[in-house]
Amino acid sequence: MATHRASIKQALFAQGDLARRREHCSADPQTLAAIGCDVGQQVRIMRNDDEYGGGTYCLRVAT
Repeated sequence: MATHRASIKQALFAQGDLARRREHCSADPQTLAAIGCDVGQQVRIMRNDDEYGGGTYCLRVAT
């Protein structure tokens, strides 16, 4: 499984659909390419290397 260090932020005001669908997220195209993912796929968010405390999200928008 590919990993990539990232930060988690609230949806932008213009991304109201993401704010309403908490199981969805967005990422920039360069990050998606670095981990071999694309819009429509799911990603697992982990807090750190040994703690699964995030969740699984569906990539909806590449911003």
